[in-house]
Amino acid sequence: MHKKHTFPGNTEKLAAHRITLPGKNDTEIIQAFIKLANFQHQNLSLRQPSSRCFWGISKFLDNREELLQELYPDLHIKPRPVMVNIYIPKTVHGILFIENQDSYTNAITGNPAICKHHIVVYMAGFKGSAARIREQAGVSLHYLMEDATEGKADKHPEANVNTPYKTTKQQLEAWWYDRQANKPPNLPPKKTWPIYFWGDLDYAGMAILKALKQRFKEVTAWQPGYQPMLKGISKQQSHSPDMADKQTQRDPGNTGCDYADTVLLPALRKGQEFVDQEIVFDGGDERREHN
Repeated sequence: MHKKHTFPGNTEKLAAHRITLPGKNDTEIIQAFIKLANFQHQNLSLRQPSSRCFWGISKFLDNREELLQELYPDLHIKPRPVMVNIYIPKTVHGILFIENQDSYTNAITGNPAICKHHIVVYMAGFKGSAARIREQAGVSLHYLMEDATEGKADKHPEANVNTPYKTTKQQLEAWWYDRQANKPPNLPPKKTWPIYFWGDLDYAGMAILKALKQRFKEVTAWQPGYQPMLKGISKQQSHSPDMADKQTQRDPGNTGCDYADTVLLPALRKGQEFVDQEIVFDGGDERREHN
């Protein structure tokens, strides 16, 4: 299928597992892998050379990094930074990681009101457990300030030296990157806020909490968000795993959070019923429930 001298590294894995692509023969696919040699020292993300070498298919090399390292030992793939959306209010009482995008976009506009005064963080499920999440080169933080959601300012008022958001942002990043030991003298010390996670009341949501604690050890399940979801189970506002294609979800065991391990997970195990996070919002029955 190929000549051994074609690649600088080991070709055994490539020979052992035939890679196919509709409309392309074996020789064409091998030639595409050979073309990767032109990009091995350019510090590109995985999908950039994939697009160039594999007929514009950017995702062709996804899940094939181990093979690439065998073929090209000196190949350097630039990790894609984790995209993180962060909302900063004027007054901060804590940091709240939110699992789902709809709940995040509602929370930053004050719905439900119990989210008020929290820095709200959204980064799509398990991405928060990535090893690079707390490294400056491995994450891209995108900010939205409270004034922007009220139409009073642009989305980045931290650029104004006199804004209170600037100090909060600096304190947040000092904590996020754990800079306390080597903090530049002109920056404020990192702030200690309570850290919470709020997501779906199902096994996947609890698994995200468990994974998040590997990177942010202070994080705990956010009781104001989960309490109305627990009530949803008793009110028959829940669903069985097969109703929502969640049959493959597995019990994560202990998460390391006392509230999750002693209250939330036992409730899930007892009833085998799940509740999605989006059920919690101010409006209709939920508003009367909160008032």
